[in-house]
Amino acid sequence: MTSEAGEIMEKLKEKNAEYEAIASTDSSVNLKNIDNRIITEVLGLERYGWRLRDQIAQMQASTVNQITEVQRKCEEIQQQLRADAVARKAAVAARKVEVAAMAAEQSRKKGWILVKTHIANLPKLAVFVTKAPLKVMAFSGASPANAAKSHDF
Repeated sequence: MTSEAGEIMEKLKEKNAEYEAIASTDSSVNLKNIDNRIITEVLGLERYGWRLRDQIAQMQASTVNQITEVQRKCEEIQQQLRADAVARKAAVAARKVEVAAMAAEQSRKKGWILVKTHIANLPKLAVFVTKAPLKVMAFSGASPANAAKSHDF
């Protein structure tokens, strides 16, 4: 430690002892800000100003670090959410394929196929293919009497 620093430390100790003596007899002395008062008296306003600037710079650096950390965590969470959404879509697609495969298997076991088409100006067409002859049924939906007509081929 330099001689100047040693002198400053000695003055700080003396002022601290002086303030503690005053505080022990006078309850109106605010002990919360006593360190800043002592430093101001010993070092003077210019050096105290430098100390405050250093504290402000440290707080700013800390704030920047905290903001950076929050942004990093936010990006991690967004990536995880995107990955989860992709996984959910893949699971839904896999389930649809599974259901379609199960339906096809059931149709194969029963020996029939159901085909539906919706074409403008044409009736809905359902074709049932069984082990018996092909039977086609047209559903026009225009009137109850015309609702279902079947034709054997």
